Amino acid sequence: MKNLTLLLLCCLTFSSFILDPGWELQKNENGIKVFTRDKEGSPLKEYKASVIIKASMEEILTVIKDVPGYVNWQNPCKEAKVVESISENEFISYTLNEAPWPISDRDCVVRSTFFYDSDEAVRMTLVAISEGLVGQVDGVVRITNMTGQWWFTQKPDGIEVIMQIHADPAGSIPKWLANSSVVDSPFKTLTNLKEMMED
Repeated sequence: MKNLTLLLLCCLTFSSFILDPGWELQKNENGIKVFTRDKEGSPLKEYKASVIIKASMEEILTVIKDVPGYVNWQNPCKEAKVVESISENEFISYTLNEAPWPISDRDCVVRSTFFYDSDEAVRMTLVAISEGLVGQVDGVVRITNMTGQWWFTQKPDGIEVIMQIHADPAGSIPKWLANSSVVDSPFKTLTNLKEMMED
């Protein structure tokens, strides 16, 4: 029964690339695929990216839950910390992301929640929150509209990692730059994560 459940989860994950409307493959290099699609009501695109990493589920989740360590692999994160630990599987974090000059840096306060569908399939949800847990930083634009999910699924050759995010960067930023970042940023993030964990 457990194997059947895992098989169904894997099929549903794969079919999300095929059956969800509007996904377009933008990049496919070094085992990393990045898709984008239009988001209703938003001028900016949503992205989904995937990679298989040769590591155990425990190793992957240890890195994902190490918020200060995000600066080592998440692009373009330059500061990260836990603001509030709600439980072993839920926390609120603060991240500061570097933007190219003359664009202002962006920061975000995010609630992350882990759901263990099985020992071999884990999901993490991300939601930006606007409560005053972290004061506004001078010269930094606060992102308050962001939702996403990460999936971690055991495969024969490692853990399949899938990230799907849509965010409004807020403030003044060229649309072309924002939409180019939804390809470059997840690609660099998963490249860094794969290299760090397989080194």
